[in-house]
Amino acid sequence: MKQSEFLREVRTFDLIARRLWPLLRPLARPHLRPRCRVCAIPAAYAPLDAAGVCAACREHETERKSGESDAASPDQALAHEVDEKLKVAQGQGRIYDAVLLFSGGKDSCYLLHRLQQDYPDLRLIALLVDNGFMSPVALENAEAAIAAFEIDHLVFKPNPAFVRKLFRLAFGEIPRQRGYSIVDMMDGQLTFDSARNLAAHLGAPLVVCGLGRTQVSNIFGGVRVEMSEEDARNPLAARQGLTLEELFSAEEMRHWYRAEMWPEQARPRVLMPMVAWDPPEQEIIAQLETLGLMRPGQSNPLLTNNAFIPVIALSEVAHFGFNSFEVEFSRLIREGRIEPGYWRNLFEMVEYSARTGRFVGRGTLEVLERLKMSRQDIGLD
Repeated sequence: MKQSEFLREVRTFDLIARRLWPLLRPLARPHLRPRCRVCAIPAAYAPLDAAGVCAACREHETERKSGESDAASPDQALAHEVDEKLKVAQGQGRIYDAVLLFSGGKDSCYLLHRLQQDYPDLRLIALLVDNGFMSPVALENAEAAIAAFEIDHLVFKPNPAFVRKLFRLAFGEIPRQRGYSIVDMMDGQLTFDSARNLAAHLGAPLVVCGLGRTQVSNIFGGVRVEMSEEDARNPLAARQGLTLEELFSAEEMRHWYRAEMWPEQARPRVLMPMVAWDPPEQEIIAQLETLGLMRPGQSNPLLTNNAFIPVIALSEVAHFGFNSFEVEFSRLIREGRIEPGYWRNLFEMVEYSARTGRFVGRGTLEVLERLKMSRQDIGLD
């Protein structure tokens, strides 16, 4: 997709969500399911009580009033664990101490800033895994941040035929997925495995990524700052019961990280500091804009997300009545971390698009064309 077309389509969608959707909602209402009045999660995912509130919001409110949610916060313990792991890694690598997964999004920019500021002796190399569907804004942000910090970096572009095969397989598993998006997890797996392979080659003990607490909880269950062996297993095998060797050729298998290919001391660990730090979204954006690492308006997740994210959301709504991203963002709304009205509008627009075919733009259709898939293949029409 050409950059101008991508930006025009995304900004149009953003404009409708911010200003026009409240006016259009009455016309769209016959195609919309009820949603929680607090967090906007649809009733298709979580039943609502007589007041239109989901059980998770009721529980959160009870914990908030009793102070249990604050008392149970593991921030300090997790922050100490992250601090120890990063300090121990300093100077331990052969050339670099950590491979930093870097997408150009706000979280990875903030993570890079914190690491350079708080751990100046940690020798970093940034890795951007470009699957061919990355937002041009994210790529611009990544280039600007890399230049600002003068950090060593690599850009890895996997074979397009392998990427197309991978995502076609993942989209085919959506009707059988349970929990978090299998397509998004496979994109993450390709990224993590590329980083672990690079770290093992370079003799770096750590891979550092920008997954946040809500993402980790939704994807893996529970909260932790380091991936376990089970967390790191390929979701096609771990969650879908598929055998990778039967799906991919020997040449294609080299894209996946296999621990048994490396001696135990060379196997890198995957650390997720943002789980411990857990900064509010507005704090991240404000700090990055102050530092000149992200221009105003460039942090909009619609602008920086992969181009196939809308395709995932549409397909999941078509199959289940909700999409797995709503689960993540409704939790952030519940915790008061993001703007509820805007995200409710976006959720409803995606639902309306999945059920009517409207707002399905040229960019979405182009993603399907590049994957050699049809609207019917993802459950639309």
